[in-house]
Amino acid sequence: MRLLAVFIVLANIAHGDTAESNCQRNLKHLFCALAEYKEKYQEHPNSLSDLLPEYVSDPSMLICPTALALRENSAGNSGFVDTSDGLSTYAYELGMTEFIKHNGTRYTIRQFKHLQRAALDDSVPIIRCFRHGNQAINMPFSGRIYRGPRYWELAFTNQRGMPYLLDSLLFKYPQPLVRYLPQRAVGDAACIDLSLNYNALLGDAWFGTAHPVPLEDVSRQARMLGGVPFDARGVVQVGSLIPGNGSYPSRVTVSLGAKVRSVYFLLGCAGYASVGTEVGLIATKVSDPLALVYGKNVIAVDDSGNGLEDPGAVQHTFTLAGKTEPCNLTVLELESEVEFDQVEFEARGTGAAPFMLAITKK
Repeated sequence: MRLLAVFIVLANIAHGDTAESNCQRNLKHLFCALAEYKEKYQEHPNSLSDLLPEYVSDPSMLICPTALALRENSAGNSGFVDTSDGLSTYAYELGMTEFIKHNGTRYTIRQFKHLQRAALDDSVPIIRCFRHGNQAINMPFSGRIYRGPRYWELAFTNQRGMPYLLDSLLFKYPQPLVRYLPQRAVGDAACIDLSLNYNALLGDAWFGTAHPVPLEDVSRQARMLGGVPFDARGVVQVGSLIPGNGSYPSRVTVSLGAKVRSVYFLLGCAGYASVGTEVGLIATKVSDPLALVYGKNVIAVDDSGNGLEDPGAVQHTFTLAGKTEPCNLTVLELESEVEFDQVEFEARGTGAAPFMLAITKK
């Protein structure tokens, strides 16, 4: 009986692998068909069934093998808008279904996907299948299939925070975030350029209700703190473990561009935690990690009731335009006896999440 059970498990795994391979084969065929359709009509079709029969001769190509075995014939909801096609089980995200009304203008899902593509790259999916476990199989503009979460944007938060790929901020910032950063001030060469690491902008409350304080005034006020120059033009946010706030990567690797033994960080914290809670850390490959502990060396930017216990952490409190609450930021130094050229910035807490505004070499 045990051997039979093992055989059944292995058979199911093999069947699952075969079904997924066949599904990917369908997606590749549909991708080529879409390209041929667009070449002729200069635009993508409104639905996958529009490819029949000229570009897809076999209607079963529009149905995932797993769905075919279960006798399903609907794509269902792709996560944010209904993209069902009565003849296909795949979610097609280049149709003309109305997606959102923004500032009086109605946008289709096709327009939205092109905005996402301009903001990110050709990794934006256009056909998706949700019949293979907890992850979706995605066919993007590039034609290179990949697996990812139902909300595929979560897989690209190192390049742009998830809110900046959704309608809430995408219509405001349709281009890559680096284009919206303030210009670097002519100043100390010791300031590390974090332009390609920033995943949020200073002028936005990017962390939702957990972080209501925009930081647009910080760039000017933080150029020199305690004799240390800082180039703070954006935010490197790492996500908390709270569902809904996990819209940013749990870890970010920052290259320093040169080998150093000491650097200063300008840090803040989004959200609250109990004093003594480790909310993050900064690590190198050659030294012990620097733990970020709430109430010791970091606190929430708008926490007016706590100070810092660590004498090595220098707290700076700013007054931001239009805000009555303070804005708390921390300057921390990381030293090592051995040179290093990159740091790992990581969120560790279950609530509050740290963010980094600037790094300066000592």
